[in-house]
Amino acid sequence: MEQIEANIAVLLTVHDRKNKTLRCLENLYKQVLPNYLRLDIYLTDDEQSRVIQSLINLKNNLIAQGRYTDAVDDVLCKVLTAKKKKVKI
Repeated sequence: MEQIEANIAVLLTVHDRKNKTLRCLENLYKQVLPNYLRLDIYLTDDEQSRVIQSLINLKNNLIAQGRYTDAVDDVLCKVLTAKKKKVKI
């Protein structure tokens, strides 16, 4: 049987929705998808900068509270190392 590949594209707009966006990104990265599915998340440059700054702020708050930052670190690494791609909408 032939394996079908599929992509799921997620376009996030984050203007003034920091907490919702962070929860959305965290939950997206926690998903266990079948091998044939790939999750692609698209952000504008401005949105990516906002997400990075928000993740850094969240990490600093967790550190100040003496809490673990592993989940935030994972998402931050993925956002920072994400490939840039021009997409027409």
